[in-house]
Amino acid sequence: MYNSLYGVDPHSGSSHLRIEYNTSNFNGRHGIIFSDHVTDSIVRYNVTKGNGLNGIMMDEASTGNTIQHNIIADNDSDGIVLANSNDNVVADTR
Repeated sequence: MYNSLYGVDPHSGSSHLRIEYNTSNFNGRHGIIFSDHVTDSIVRYNVTKGNGLNGIMMDEASTGNTIQHNIIADNDSDGIVLANSNDNVVADTR
């Protein structure tokens, strides 16, 4: 919360993660970002509000992830972004 860039940022080849029950609000850029081949992971039951860009961001071939049951609101850009990241599931997120 209140980080200059990201709230949660697993990076570079991470896999099989469970990002659950976090509050990631008012960060400078993204609340939660997976970047550079973060795969086969779960992002659920998180709250991301008031971030400088997006609530949840999948970037640079972060594929095979499940994003569900999150609350995403009032971010300066988008709620969820899938940039260069195919084959992700987004469900039951508001």
